[in-house]
Parts: sequence; structure tokens; C-alpha cells
Amino acid sequence: MTREQAKSQLIALGISEPTDKQISDLLDSVTAETKKEKDKADKLKEQADKATELQKQLDEINEKGLSDLEKMKKANEALVSQVSELKGNGFKSEAKAILSKAGLEDADIDVLIPGMVAGLDKVEDVQSRANAYVGAISKIRENAIKEKEKKDLDGTGTPGGNPGGDDKKTEAAKYAETMVKTNSSESKGSDAIIGNYK
Repeated sequence: MTREQAKSQLIALGISEPTDKQISDLLDSVTAETKKEKDKADKLKEQADKATELQKQLDEINEKGLSDLEKMKKANEALVSQVSELKGNGFKSEAKAILSKAGLEDADIDVLIPGMVAGLDKVEDVQSRANAYVGAISKIRENAIKEKEKKDLDGTGTPGGNPGGDDKKTEAAKYAETMVKTNSSESKGSDAIIGNYK
């Protein structure tokens, strides 16, 4: 997350002029959370690798045709289940790290994670899906900020304009309009109007 993104998030949260310290604090918080999730993901990946190695060893034992084949099949099934669970946890941690880095709240992340990792077999797919979601959220935020700025600017009116209609016209403007209407009906033209000011 860049300092500019952090500043935008603080503004979106209602802090109109974030200080450098507030921006740095937010960046430090996001970095710490991201590192924590990354460390957790690395640990889960390490456990998954160990489980994969155990699976490989069990497969080799099965191939040797030992008499305890049935026990090993059960152990094999247990390991396959464990590998699947570890893989799923790794995917969840990876997605959570990406979503945390984007500044989403933990409660929102917990709701999104199951759908984000569902049906995926590779961590790259999880990363792609999470990054696509973050990109969409960023675009929505940018559009909302632009829309708010546009709305704020639209409400200010045109400099030197007449924001309130006839009630806000000066006496001179009302008089000039009266003169134009009177003179145009008499077809005197612009010379007659100018003559009224001499």
C-alpha cells in the first residue's frame, strides 16, 4: 500500500486532513498484519510440504506390498485429508494477507474468504482472485471519491453566477432586464438602452 492509498483510506474513514504520522501508523499496521499473515501462510505451507512428503513415503510403502496394507491405506486417507485441510488453510491465509494489505476489516475478510478459496487448486489462483477483488474494491472507492468530489463541486455554483434565481438578482440586473424588455417592445434598440444610463 502506498502513502497515497493510505491517505485516501484515512480520508474515506472521515479524517479530512490525515497527518504524516497517521499515514505512517496505518502503513505500519497494514505491514505488520501482512507480515503476520504471510508468516502464518509460510508455516502452513511448510506443514503441507511435510504432509506431502509423508504421503509420498506411504505410497512407497504401499507399493512394497507390506502385510499391513489396510492400516496404511487408512493412514494414507488421513494424510490426504490432512494435506487437503492444510492446503485450504494455506489458501485462506494467502487470501487474508492480500485482503488485509488492501485495508479490509477482519470481519469482512472472514465473510469473503470461504468464497474466495472455494474450488481452487493452486495458490496462484487464490492470489489472482483476491487481487482481482482488491482491484474492484479500489476502483469502487476511487469512483465514490470522484463522485463525492463532483457532487461537492456541483453544489458550489458558478463563480459570479446567479445561484438562486430571480430572488438573488441585484437591483441593477432587474432594472437592465426591464429596460431591455421595454425597449425591445418599442423597437428602440441598444442605443436607447444606453441612453438611459447617460
